[in-house]
Amino acid sequence: MQEYDRRTHEVLGRYGGEWLKGTGDGALAAFRSVADALQCVIELARTVGAAVDRGDLPLRLRIGVHAGETITETGDVHGTVVNLAARVVDRAAGGEILVTDTVRQIAVGSSHTFTALGEAELKGIPDPIRIYRLEWR
Repeated sequence: MQEYDRRTHEVLGRYGGEWLKGTGDGALAAFRSVADALQCVIELARTVGAAVDRGDLPLRLRIGVHAGETITETGDVHGTVVNLAARVVDRAAGGEILVTDTVRQIAVGSSHTFTALGEAELKGIPDPIRIYRLEWR
């Protein structure tokens, strides 16, 4: 986990990402823009994926991305946007980056390719959410 944390902080720094908190076996980060977030998670997936392929790290990342306003209170960040991102990452397989339709719509016109995975009923979210896989390989 120390090597994962080190690599994550290094890549986050290159894209202006802010490490908000560790979640045990994961992390929550924030970015100034969806473009920065997508470039960061792609590089992170490639960096960690290459380390896994070499046998340097024994894990496969599961990444979920959502965009919206968070609530910050008493040094912690929370809110529907955080819950939604957590529910999206729960649906990801190892080595997969999943994004909400919100993220895909913001990224329209970019060079990114998204594959529709359909609508998902997510715990604690009142309406179904369209989920997409970001094709990064």
